Formats: sequence, C-alpha cells, structure tokens
Amino acid sequence: MILPEPENTIFIFDEAHHLPHVARDHASASATLKGAGSWLERLNQSASKFSGMADEKRVSRFRNELQDAIQQLIPLLGEVNTYCGGLPFEEDSCRFENGELPSWLEEQAKVLKQYSQKGAQASAKIADLISERLKDGEISAKLAEPALAELGFYIQRFDNLAAVWRLMAEPQKRKVLPRAWIEKSKEREGDHLVSVAPLEVGWQLDQQLWSRCVGLSWCLRPCVLSTLSLSSVIRLESAKKRKTEFSSWR
Repeated sequence: MILPEPENTIFIFDEAHHLPHVARDHASASATLKGAGSWLERLNQSASKFSGMADEKRVSRFRNELQDAIQQLIPLLGEVNTYCGGLPFEEDSCRFENGELPSWLEEQAKVLKQYSQKGAQASAKIADLISERLKDGEISAKLAEPALAELGFYIQRFDNLAAVWRLMAEPQKRKVLPRAWIEKSKEREGDHLVSVAPLEVGWQLDQQLWSRCVGLSWCLRPCVLSTLSLSSVIRLESAKKRKTEFSSWR
C-alpha cells in the first residue's frame, strides 16, 4: 500500500512502543565485503543474459553502466577488506567511536556509495525493460519470470550495499552520527561484515513524519500513538460494557 504524503494523512500507530526499534532496524544496513564481491561477479557473468531479454537499443546503456559499476566495485571492496584486516579488533569486532570513520575509509565509502547506487539503478532499469517486453507479449513468461526473479535478488542486494555505503559516507551531515562497526565474518574466512545503524532515530522520525503531520494551525495533520494494542482496548471496552449490562440486569 502506498500512502499519500504525511501532510495529507492521519496516522494511527498501534503498539507504538515498538516504533523506535522498528525505525532503527529500517534505518540500519550491513554487508560483507568478500560476499558482495562474489555475488557481483555472478551478476557480471549474467548481465548479458538479462540484457538479451530487453530491447537492445534501450538496454545497452544500462548494461554498460551496470558492468562498469561492478568492475569498479569488486576491486574497491577487496581493498577495503584488506584494510579492515589491519584494524584493531576486540572479540572479532572493531567499533568506531562516535561514528567517526578513519579518513581513508570515509573516502572509500564515498566512492563505493557512488558505484553501488549506479549499479542498483542500472539493474532496476534492466528489470523494467524486461517487464515491458513481457507485458507487451514480446517475450514469454516462462523465459522472463525466472530471469526477473533472479535479477530481483541482485537488485535487493545492490540496494542494501548502496544503503551501507550511503550511511558510511556522510555521517558528518547527520544531526546524530550513525554507529558503524566491522566484524570478522563467521561464515567466510578473511571476510568482514560492515554494519551501520543510527544511535537514535528520534531525529529521523521528526524529519520524515512528526514535523510534517503535526504543528501547523492551518492544516489538520494529526498522528495518534497507542502503546496498548488496539485489539486489547476493544476487548477492554467490551468487557466494561458487559459488566455495565450485567449490573443493570441485577
């Protein structure tokens, strides 16, 4: 479901005490470095297969952008993984105080952000072009649907990778710095897991919701929060009603 803009919407949050946790999870991202390199290599090998299902004149640009992004990302991720191996770890984890990254890592994060976003956008465009041909009956569902499902997996991975480096790249622009840390991978030897999460999400909720749906006298834009389950409230009210009816009957 796609909701209208907050300015035109009345929000009712049930179980609102879960809101900070859910918002923090939504704003967090993590990705392994060698692991990302592996799926990027597989995607690079499949790029021609996917683009071959779309209109050649329209898809060639996005195929080139995708392959260029991948060819830039794989060595960059390898360099960052090597750098992470030299960081001071405590119990297989290295945390950056106050979210402030080493200058080299911050610069690399900016480049990785650029190419991961480029790759994510190009992948999504290729998927759109395949979907168009499927809709127009120019390609069979038997051929297109498995390819779209596979490409959707890579798009999701790309979006997550882009989110990691977007958060890592611009911490100084945030009102509250994100918490960033690196862990040694338990699944792949010599690999590292990069994670970023906001220390608190109040400013994000204020920026994206509270300040937009409340507080202006010329427009009704309320937001209702309930820390008690609405179903519990309904059951409680029903119980009170039955009690009142029983007392009246007596």
